[in-house]
Amino acid sequence: MQYRVMAFETVKAKVDYDEENDILYIYTGERAIDSLEIDRFVIDFSPRNKIVGIEIFDAKKFIKEYLELGDEELVFSEHASISVIQSKELLLVKINLMIKLKGKEIEELLPIAIPKKALFV
Repeated sequence: MQYRVMAFETVKAKVDYDEENDILYIYTGERAIDSLEIDRFVIDFSPRNKIVGIEIFDAKKFIKEYLELGDEELVFSEHASISVIQSKELLLVKINLMIKLKGKEIEELLPIAIPKKALFV
């Protein structure tokens, strides 16, 4: 399948966290018909080839490494946004996520770079 993802789009999303399996799911609520797995991410696509969901496996571990945190407790907000930007060779998916850390709410931007050649399966 060949994916033609819409560029420069930001959509509001909801967040679910499976603590037992450490899986974070960020989704728009639109129906997904296909998925693409890259590293610890699963990207869900709609019938119109929009990104409508992102699963992050080992989510707390990944975010703590990305933010260079120690053993601090992370709590995820219920809302986020997903932005998609295309360049010549990459598709950059940015997740804007609210996280509670040490009692304070902080906003973090998590980038996922996807080589465009991975979208042509």
